[in-house]
Amino acid sequence: MTLVSRISALAVLSLLLLLSCVCSVSSAEIISSDEDYLLLINEQPPQQQRRPNIIFIFQDDLGLGDLGCYGHPYAKTPNLDRLAKEGSKFHNFHVSGVTCNPSRTGFMTSRHPASFSNYPASFGFQGVPTVTELLKENGYATAHIGKWHIGPKSSEKNGTYGIDHVQVIGGRMDHPRGKDFKIYDSAVNYLKDHHKRYNNTKPLYMNVWGHAAHMDVKPASSLVQKFSNVKVNRGDFIGSFMQSKFDRRGDKTNSMMRKYLAETHAMDSLIGKLLDTLDDLGMTSNSIVVFSADQGPSSGAMGYSGGLRGEKMMQWEGGTRVPFIVRWPGHVPADHVNCHSAVSALDFLPTLASILDLPLADEHKFEGEDVSDIWYGSDRSRQEPIFHKVSSNNPEVKRAMLYGKWKMHWNTRRDPELYDITANHDENKNIWKQNPDIGTPMLEKLIEWDERLPNKYSLKEGNTPKSFNPYAPPILVGPPDIDPGINNPPLHGGGASRRPTLNNA
Repeated sequence: MTLVSRISALAVLSLLLLLSCVCSVSSAEIISSDEDYLLLINEQPPQQQRRPNIIFIFQDDLGLGDLGCYGHPYAKTPNLDRLAKEGSKFHNFHVSGVTCNPSRTGFMTSRHPASFSNYPASFGFQGVPTVTELLKENGYATAHIGKWHIGPKSSEKNGTYGIDHVQVIGGRMDHPRGKDFKIYDSAVNYLKDHHKRYNNTKPLYMNVWGHAAHMDVKPASSLVQKFSNVKVNRGDFIGSFMQSKFDRRGDKTNSMMRKYLAETHAMDSLIGKLLDTLDDLGMTSNSIVVFSADQGPSSGAMGYSGGLRGEKMMQWEGGTRVPFIVRWPGHVPADHVNCHSAVSALDFLPTLASILDLPLADEHKFEGEDVSDIWYGSDRSRQEPIFHKVSSNNPEVKRAMLYGKWKMHWNTRRDPELYDITANHDENKNIWKQNPDIGTPMLEKLIEWDERLPNKYSLKEGNTPKSFNPYAPPILVGPPDIDPGINNPPLHGGGASRRPTLNNA
């Protein structure tokens, strides 16, 4: 022992000897040596972690209106409904892409996917700092379980992007517990192992990325049977886009709806097991749980965009606006609904960095914003517009921009389209010509942003990579000089009160 430790031990011993005179207990019965003192110190309870765990549940191809808590008239999603009740639910959250990898890129890097000259699905993030690297550098254990699609096959291994544990798992369409049962079983087991190993002394960041409700939607018949009494009443769904989907499906509408409901119900049940595990391990109170999806519903399934126009692969609101739920007891307000605040997937990383008060190096440059105050209950919107563009070598590819209630679509072959999406959720009444005072400043910003993106992209693995600087300044152009107005979401009718009772026969 060091001199200081010995003096401390003698001080403790003297105190105990004094107490022994009062209690008639000998000093030998209390502490007999330096070794016993060390044993006493080592048996003290471990210091509890201060930073919260972060569990990011990310599903595939879900519409804004696909959950019960988001107004679906028939969906049975009690666990996600509970998560929303215990946390905050956002109705104006936008992903950074309309297909899988671009959306995931925004969450992981806080960089717009179109700013990468080499497509991240084929080339990875090419040195751009990720949320997992930043958290690992600051004492977090990091894990990724489920779908990958954030780099080539060779990247699917421990250590990539600072992830300690990488477990890529596919889906199984016909399993009676749902497509993602292996993913959630593995996530539950990893949570238990982490808790056993660290006993709440080391925070965990874990991606749990599922496949539901990606095509094909072919759940087990036992799951579909629970919804056998569902018959679609078209009046329960708002928006012309969903009505046109019913028109296209015709007499297959009911069967396709039952399969989709079975898919999302099974997904919700698996998420419930994960949430229950957090409860059982005593981790809920110090865990941030985030739920979202990578883009709107697939065209081949009966997903519901919540009254918005569009779906996956479309830059209309139904393709980019998805569910977003955050729960952090005692910090994020419970049973709170934010309808107005425009928030982007690009904001995920800088918001976590702010909440955790992480030190940021020069290379940590974000295109997203710190919206922690919005998570905590503010109803303001982010400052920068939200932009959309796919990584394409076609100069006429479509671009889009959202600022407040104003949405612009544009390519170089035709005049821009401008929509007031509060008044026109269907985005089918172009008011460009009538509103040059709104449209012109927006177009100028959209062009400014577009001109700062790469001119050419390397898209496929094996292609010669383009020049790319991972530490280049983020592409920020500022807001247009217009009144953004208030972006109100579509209002759902009373369909939710007509949700069917599950048929468990």
